[in-house]
Amino acid sequence: MGGALEQQVEGTWRPLAFFSRKFNPAQARYSTFDRELTAMAESVKYFDYYLEGRRFTLVTDHKPLIYAHNQSHDKAPPRRLRQLIYLAQFEVNYEYLPGKSNEVADSLSRIESAPAKPVDDLASFEFPLSIDSITIPPRIDLPDIVSTQNEDAELSDILKDPSHKLKLKTIPLGPENLKVYCESREGVNRPYLPASLRKESFSLYHGDAHPSARAMKRRVKEHFVWPNMDRDIARWCKSCINCQLAKVGRHTSPMPLHFDTPDARFDHVHIDIVGPLPVSDGYRYLLTMIDRYTRWPEAVPMRDIRAETVANEFRKCWIARFGSPITITTDQGKQFESAVFSELLRILGIKRCRTTSYHPCGNGMIERWHRSLKAAIMCHAKSKIWTELLPSVMLGLRTRLLSSCDASPADMLYGSPLRIPGDLCVNPDAEIDPKIFLNKFRAHMSQVRPVPVTHKTNRNAFVTADLNTCSHVLKVVRRVKSPLVPPYTGPHKVLSRDPAFNTFKIDINGREVVVSIDRLKPAHFVPSVDAALPRKEKLVPNILRKRRAKKCESGNV
Repeated sequence: MGGALEQQVEGTWRPLAFFSRKFNPAQARYSTFDRELTAMAESVKYFDYYLEGRRFTLVTDHKPLIYAHNQSHDKAPPRRLRQLIYLAQFEVNYEYLPGKSNEVADSLSRIESAPAKPVDDLASFEFPLSIDSITIPPRIDLPDIVSTQNEDAELSDILKDPSHKLKLKTIPLGPENLKVYCESREGVNRPYLPASLRKESFSLYHGDAHPSARAMKRRVKEHFVWPNMDRDIARWCKSCINCQLAKVGRHTSPMPLHFDTPDARFDHVHIDIVGPLPVSDGYRYLLTMIDRYTRWPEAVPMRDIRAETVANEFRKCWIARFGSPITITTDQGKQFESAVFSELLRILGIKRCRTTSYHPCGNGMIERWHRSLKAAIMCHAKSKIWTELLPSVMLGLRTRLLSSCDASPADMLYGSPLRIPGDLCVNPDAEIDPKIFLNKFRAHMSQVRPVPVTHKTNRNAFVTADLNTCSHVLKVVRRVKSPLVPPYTGPHKVLSRDPAFNTFKIDINGREVVVSIDRLKPAHFVPSVDAALPRKEKLVPNILRKRRAKKCESGNV
């Protein structure tokens, strides 16, 4: 199937965009009418962000489609009916164009790869068969090693130092018996590799399967030798960008942060959207809200999650009942990022705290409450008609005792428990003067204080030290990935750090994005000049140093 979006400029049609896709096996078995209708619907769906809210013309070379909307739909298959209903949403005129004049769309619908010819047919070709190129890893030859050894200053220093741990001597190697400086150990001759060839040899052995630093040390040491091999190989393995993108190590896991405890009821509200759920009475979504002070929850069914719907339900359900909060916490959903919702918050004077992407812990109070809400609905046999179950479920969630404060959200909100169906012990209070009750109620509520949130986690915090100093980072991909897709993207440049909120501002394709450090790990690079790095001997752990010091004191060296 194929389609082209064109615009008429000064009497000439100019192309804007193109669409082409192959029919799947099921679609390929459709009738001609259904295949043409499917191509039309898919093309409009592909260009919908151009066409929405505009009057346009659909040109087709299949004439029966011009009268598709005028036919009776009683006997139309459900698939065809859905496609016609979708096209009816737009202000569109249909025109017929003969196939020979519809070159662009017709050519886009015929793009196919040429079938591969059998091997037997290749013999009939007149041109000789040849291989253009074969990519092989770089190779280090003995003549290259000999020539670079003669010019290597570090080798001269090693030969002049009799106390150096590398004991080198010239050994004839290869069919030409070239004299190469090698270290002989257990009958194995390992050539000394000058500095200019070391990275090349590392790439030769590391580029096939990208083994770890431990495996690389053993692998390279079987063939070559040079000072500080372990340090160089470990540094190069650590700096391999392909390894960093493809291999998953220990994830960054900082200690959870705490919100400031609100001073009064309804000062801080958490908001989120649940869905899509099974359709019940035409509703598919829930707008959920919870007060951070009293833990009082609200859940409002919604038919759609357009920004106007979300803003209107928040205004009617929460603002109308409890007033405007000082702060709300939301994720980065399109509804909460929209201009409509932002303008509502500006008018009401509400400050918005947004979480970073793929970091539900930032809105953990409402996210954790979703689990209780869904579990309570699923416990009912008729969970698919959740709109009918929602009032009784919400009553149960509002009157249950919270272990953190030994009170229910209703107690925290009203100062007394709600009467629930089935209460047997009903103690009717004596009539109290409303003024006396109001004074007592105000005195009681003035003494109510929220309980700080406790993080029920047993994980140990881990933040690598390089994350505080690195210039670039790699970002973990949390969305569903296709097979063989690297789990990280990057490297991304670090623009700024915010230790108070455990976030980084990084550059992603020219955009400044704030990301939680849970999704980041430092990117390591090889310094441009290896010779500028100080040559350090192998570090000895502190515990071994102490043992050696004790042996020296006792005379056992």
